[in-house]
Amino acid sequence: MTNGRLKRDVPLVRRGWPRSAIAGLLAVLGVGLFLAVWIWWLAARNPNVRFLSRIGPAEWIVYPLVPRAKARNAIEMAGVFQPAPPCRFERSGDAKSP
Repeated sequence: MTNGRLKRDVPLVRRGWPRSAIAGLLAVLGVGLFLAVWIWWLAARNPNVRFLSRIGPAEWIVYPLVPRAKARNAIEMAGVFQPAPPCRFERSGDAKSP
């Protein structure tokens, strides 16, 4: 105490984000921005990637086919059912080892 007042040189609660958290956030945002620009460049500028063709009348538009509501021929399948062996329930302590 100095002159009846508390000396507050060090704040009790730290305000703001730590520098490591800000640096990590900036790194993640930077990598995300780099990847977005790289994908844009590949799609728009790289001639080896055929993203949307500039030649021809919208070759990339593909219309869906009309659904076929035609019945198909039935096939016959055979199924063989066998009775299951009877189940025996044993306690874990009662199990006999061979």
